[in-house]
Amino acid sequence: MARLTRLDASKRTMGVARRLSDHAVFVWGAIWAAVVGITLAVLWVEALPVREPIWLVVVFISVAVSAGAGAAISRVDATLSVGAAPAMILIAVQTTGWAEGLAICGTAYLAAAIFLLRDLGDAAETAAYLLGGSIASLVSLAWLDRLNAPWPVTAAVFVGTYLVARVLISFVRLSVVTHLSLRRIAAELMVLRLALAWVIVTALAIGMVMVDRLIVVGSESVGPYWAGAITIFLAGIACFGASVLRESRVLSAQLSGTLEAALELPWDPETDIGTHALGYARIAMPRYGVALEREASRNVNEIVSPLGGRYLVARRGATQPPFLVQDQRVLDAVAHIAETMAAARREREDLSRTAATDDLTGLANYRGFREILARTAEAATEGFAVVYIDVDHFKEINDRHGHEMGNAVLRALAGRLRDRISPTDFVARLGGDEFVLILCGVDDDADGRRRAGELLSEVSAPLVLGGTVLTLSLSWGLAFAGPGDGDVSRLVETADARMYAARGRGVPDGGVAGPAEERDDDDVVDLVSAISEAIRGRRLVVRYQPIVHSGEDRIVGFEALIRPDECELAGVPAEVIVHEAQRLGLLTELSTHVIETAVSDMVRFQGVAPGLRDVSVNIDVEQITDPQFAAVMAQAAATESVRVTLELSETSLNRTSAVLDRELERLGRSANVRIALDDFGRASSTLLSVMRYPLDVLKVDRSLIQQMGERKPQLVLQAMALLAANLEVTLVVEGVEDEDTRCRLTETGVCYMQGYLFGAALSADEVMARLTRHGLRARVAD
Repeated sequence: MARLTRLDASKRTMGVARRLSDHAVFVWGAIWAAVVGITLAVLWVEALPVREPIWLVVVFISVAVSAGAGAAISRVDATLSVGAAPAMILIAVQTTGWAEGLAICGTAYLAAAIFLLRDLGDAAETAAYLLGGSIASLVSLAWLDRLNAPWPVTAAVFVGTYLVARVLISFVRLSVVTHLSLRRIAAELMVLRLALAWVIVTALAIGMVMVDRLIVVGSESVGPYWAGAITIFLAGIACFGASVLRESRVLSAQLSGTLEAALELPWDPETDIGTHALGYARIAMPRYGVALEREASRNVNEIVSPLGGRYLVARRGATQPPFLVQDQRVLDAVAHIAETMAAARREREDLSRTAATDDLTGLANYRGFREILARTAEAATEGFAVVYIDVDHFKEINDRHGHEMGNAVLRALAGRLRDRISPTDFVARLGGDEFVLILCGVDDDADGRRRAGELLSEVSAPLVLGGTVLTLSLSWGLAFAGPGDGDVSRLVETADARMYAARGRGVPDGGVAGPAEERDDDDVVDLVSAISEAIRGRRLVVRYQPIVHSGEDRIVGFEALIRPDECELAGVPAEVIVHEAQRLGLLTELSTHVIETAVSDMVRFQGVAPGLRDVSVNIDVEQITDPQFAAVMAQAAATESVRVTLELSETSLNRTSAVLDRELERLGRSANVRIALDDFGRASSTLLSVMRYPLDVLKVDRSLIQQMGERKPQLVLQAMALLAANLEVTLVVEGVEDEDTRCRLTETGVCYMQGYLFGAALSADEVMARLTRHGLRARVAD
């Protein structure tokens, strides 16, 4: 069976349901191949001997190249295509005998069909239908010759008979091989196009007869035999040129559409992916109607490409030719580009959502909070309040019950807050044990305090987790804003300051201030503003503490540490600065400043110590999906002489998600980036992080070496050194401050160390002076 469309072989489009099985289709094709072979063999036997082999070659080539110029006249039968065949056959049989003319034309069309359809069975079936129509036309020609009909009438009747015969053959064929009714077959016949084809082919036939007679009359040396061959040759070349021109325009449009779809990447995110794909598909397939639909219908007059739950559908109308394999490929190409763009957009949205979402609780993080707060302030028509919340003594919960219990407390508290706020309010987790609320529709400061107090009284009820009853105590601070109050930063800082005052101190754990009563809100706000300005202005300095190979008495790298260098921040611990940077959403800005400075300084250090290349920087794991951080890391990784080690705390790693894990894996594969687990051994550290994450370096906290004179710590460090060696992980012990500890660590197998024994954190200039004077020696007298 000839394919219901030429695309069935690729199995990419939905065709009309057929009656025949795949085996029957094969048998059907074999039968037609045999029928056509026998028919042509009989015709050639009848036609022999051929008078002029050259004539045979000319006519064969001319007829074959004209086969590509055809037009479909049925929406469901791609074999019902009309071209120049009737006119060619009419001239051929009038030039020579009916057997020779039909034999040469039938063979030429069979060869052309094999080339176009790439299938012998399909080509044979198509050629058989052409021969059937031609034979019917020859019968009418014989009848017209007896009547001595004028040659224009003869041409019109000859072509009309051919078309009628082909339509009847198509009706019989579709009735046999498909489930279509005769009414449906007739309805799918393009009558207007059939009539137009009859007029055009008849005009071609009349024109060819006129040319044939003009050649005979105009040249005595050219007889009717060669005049017919010349006429067929001219018509064949004209048809071939027309088909090439048509195909070139189609290919140009297809190339233009697919190239434009690719070159415009990334597509406008404000426009739906399907709308983009539809526009480019219409550029690539201008001859067809292209639509984006929810379902793919089973229509042979369509080709379909899936697109994210929808379908790009191209339809051919009454004036379109049958679909070809390249048409489906073009539609698939546009759909594939759209699918790729949709996947990239989804991944970008996931990264953006991850960057603005706290993985532990599912609430918004600080970035998400700032975005919502900005929108709330801009659109506010009544007052609103920002409430900072802190879980008192949360560290004690972690230390006594473990990090998992602490995480469970945070999740439960997040759930209570989410369930009890009104639909217009908002809750976020800022990190650690800090949450923040935005209460909308607040009349004044007193009203905000009343609402916040009632809400937090409900959510601070005791928790029962794993059979353990935990009492909760929450400290909070509130800042009220009226409509039009655009100073969002001041609002946030005030709420945060009042929350710290409620906890009984001016700054977080171990801060520089005394009790709350000794420092008012404005003092705390001024300190927070100073930290913010120092980070934004990049006025914080980077100092470097050496990491050494103790056995070789050699510096192998530095850890970059942030230090305040301003009067207003004098004495403020680095932990407080990092805490505020994270709370203010400036942690990435702080970390990128450290990374850029450290890489630049390391290149400078290499001027006097060429073998030095490693520098370590502390970061938070959630920063790795931040585009700003990723850009700086890409630039740092491109500095081939410097290798950056990203130090992550175990608490930070416990907040990873699937997206963060993938990015961590990608970073770890970079030749100039290493991943380190910092502070291992502090609080409730486990080996799970060592097993789970792609670590290159394991940094042991100083707490594990405080009793190195005892046997148990020595055995623990010895086991850790052996484990690190087997895992091909570099083990670095922090906090080495005396020679005795160094010797004992060396005896346990620890090579890499860091601590005051080898030097305090120095400025870049001080490091340059040390390297210039002492080289890479790990210990120096001064």
